[in-house]
Amino acid sequence: MSNHQAAAAPAVEPVSLDEAEPAAGTKPAKVKPAKPKKEHRNRQATLEKTEQSVTKGTKSFLERLRDSLRGHSDKVSRPETTPDVKPESKPEKTQAPAKTETPAKPETTAKEPVLKPAKPEKPDKPAKEKPAKPAKPEKQAPPVDYTKLGPADPDSLVIRKGFISVTGENLQLPSYYNPDKLLKLENQDRAVNDPSLKIIINALTTTANLWNLPANYQQEPIAGPGEVTRDQAVTLLRRYNQNLPIKATPEQIVDLYYQEASREGLRWDVVFCQALLETGFFHFGGTVVPEQNNFCGLGTTSATERGAYFATPRDGVRAHVQHLMAYTTDRLPQTPVIDPRYYLVYKTKLQNHSFFTRWSQLNGKWATGSYYAEKILNLHEQMKQIVAISGTDWDGGVLK
Repeated sequence: MSNHQAAAAPAVEPVSLDEAEPAAGTKPAKVKPAKPKKEHRNRQATLEKTEQSVTKGTKSFLERLRDSLRGHSDKVSRPETTPDVKPESKPEKTQAPAKTETPAKPETTAKEPVLKPAKPEKPDKPAKEKPAKPAKPEKQAPPVDYTKLGPADPDSLVIRKGFISVTGENLQLPSYYNPDKLLKLENQDRAVNDPSLKIIINALTTTANLWNLPANYQQEPIAGPGEVTRDQAVTLLRRYNQNLPIKATPEQIVDLYYQEASREGLRWDVVFCQALLETGFFHFGGTVVPEQNNFCGLGTTSATERGAYFATPRDGVRAHVQHLMAYTTDRLPQTPVIDPRYYLVYKTKLQNHSFFTRWSQLNGKWATGSYYAEKILNLHEQMKQIVAISGTDWDGGVLK
């Protein structure tokens, strides 16, 4: 075979894109070279020259293709991959020539896509920062004098009688209302320093003068004869109440107290003033109702407990007189006892020998209110100052 024929015989297969550029992240497959067969030296040399010329053309094509792909990857911001450089292979031994084939036409490469340059991104506008408002200066608390808080820890709550102290602030509790103390504080700037004026003021501002009471009101006895007439008592009652809600007229109720209290040796006019105070001049309006005929609050121990009931006004007056006797004398009543609490009080007084003889001793005992005796004696003084003349026939008997 001639050299011309040998040079045209071998054909090199075109290298595809897949073979030239392996996929990213995958290793190229290793191709084991085939063992060359022993041939004639001249034929082998001819083949090598032909192969070298074809290889050079193929390499130049592959390099251009690689460069275009590399530029494209740079535009789309893909990570560059370094091509694997195949080590140069040693010259192979002589190999038997393959069958002659016509050289294939190189495939036409596709046109490189023209990529438009990406628009540059607009830089973000810096955010506007609002100037911070200056902080208001805090009010500083006045310094605390810890020496006034006592031996306790200054940071703890210190409680003393009448006030509470907290670190940083002293709190004063409100004092209880005391009218006498308040009056004294109001008049402390108007105090009288003249000894003569003090004597006059003390004489004019006594309790007796303020309440319109006799000078020795604290010695006023419970037992004894009356000082006023029945007409005076009726006039005082009618001044505050013309129509009584009980089954008795003003004249009849006055005559009942005159008869029942005088029989037992008590001052009937003062006992009647006690009934006026307890019933509100027989208007009632409290816990006791008129139907009870209870004129002294007998058995009324609370705001919901009405107390004793009596059938007639005479029984109510008699029970009032008997209950007052249980406080004042060891002598039993002349009439049958109808007071349900008479023996309860009488036995206690008899055992302790603590009978009352003066009206002032009833303060805090008969009723819990203060100035109880002073209120009764004040009504009695008003009754004594009344000038009353009527045509009532008291001796003929008002009660029929």
